[in-house]
Amino acid sequence: MKTQKPRGHKECGEPRKLRETQRLKEIEGISSARLKKNRRIWERQGAKSGTLWKSRISASFQALISILALAFAMVLLYIGSFIPYDSIVSRQIQAFQAAEQASRHYGYLQPQVVDGFSEEPLAGAVIVVPETGNRFVTSEDGRTAVIQVPIREDEHFAKISAKPWSEITLIVYKEGYLEYVLFHTHVWENQTRKGPKILLFPRVEGEEQEPFSVVEGPHRLWVRDLVEKYRPKD
Repeated sequence: MKTQKPRGHKECGEPRKLRETQRLKEIEGISSARLKKNRRIWERQGAKSGTLWKSRISASFQALISILALAFAMVLLYIGSFIPYDSIVSRQIQAFQAAEQASRHYGYLQPQVVDGFSEEPLAGAVIVVPETGNRFVTSEDGRTAVIQVPIREDEHFAKISAKPWSEITLIVYKEGYLEYVLFHTHVWENQTRKGPKILLFPRVEGEEQEPFSVVEGPHRLWVRDLVEKYRPKD
């Protein structure tokens, strides 16, 4: 006669414990493997992030260095190309020190003659420089060739406040137009002036008209220095 196992009875004993132990080991092995795999992934991601961060820092640093280098170069260029007014004055006064060396110092200008109403260039106008006796004729663009004139000291202001430029007179003639005279035209040593621009106005037939006479005023910085030099001190 067979013996029946009571309900709710569960198999127990060594085989069952062995299976549970094996199962736990399998779970631990799987967890350990996953943990190692995740750790390797995290390490690779961390290494990539570190490399990317270093690359970004390096790129930012290089950009900053480039900007600073460009700014430094611009400052050097500005300083090298800037000539203070005082420096110009000093060099011009030195040019006037010896009268026998005056002929060695020259300035240059290229006047342009245009119609006073339309401002269209006038060809064939004659410009005379009384100080040298030379005459020049304008071309299609209204300009003369570059005029070379000697630098001469303004003796009247030599002991008052020496001018760092020289001055000449321009007399302009053009058929059908009123004559034009420009006094105290500025000429700077070793510099070429594109100008002055001279406006001629047509002559009105049957009327007696006087030539135009214009005076070019002194440089504003020189005027300012002159005013300050002789300002009353209480």
